Amino acid sequence: MSCETALAEVAGATHLFEEPGTLRRDAELARDRFTTKLSVVVVTEPMGPA
Repeated sequence: MSCETALAEVAGATHLFEEPGTLRRDAELARDRFTTKLSVVVVTEPMGPA
């Protein structure tokens, strides 16, 4: 990949994330990654005089 990447390990998780709390932890890690690295600002109205 030619972009920034990250790898995180969810302790105790197997490939199906069936262990208690592991799927939730994986979702939290994904959420944090998306909100910090992929957030954008959408402007629907002009911000000042044209």
